[in-house]
Amino acid sequence: MAQVTNFFVGANSGEGFRNLFPEMVNIEDTYDFMILKGGPGVGKNTFMREIGRCAEEAGIAVEYLWCSGDPDSLDGVVIPEFRCAVADGTSPHGSVPKGQ
Repeated sequence: MAQVTNFFVGANSGEGFRNLFPEMVNIEDTYDFMILKGGPGVGKNTFMREIGRCAEEAGIAVEYLWCSGDPDSLDGVVIPEFRCAVADGTSPHGSVPKGQ
């Protein structure tokens, strides 16, 4: 059985909005980091859920990064064993590839 961990990686605090994604995923140490961009309803969330489900079925640990504004929606999925991640890059998430 795969280890499944659930996190909220962003939230409002007394110091304003805090995004903890950089603390969850070390971009410099990640082999693959996919950033999904697209309008509402194109399947970003479904695609990330499917990646996580497939990893779970294979017995691989998965970290689900849930949206603090909509807890039914994913901000990202991390597969630590493979040092890879996929994240929603549409506003307000704002993940942008290096050099963009």
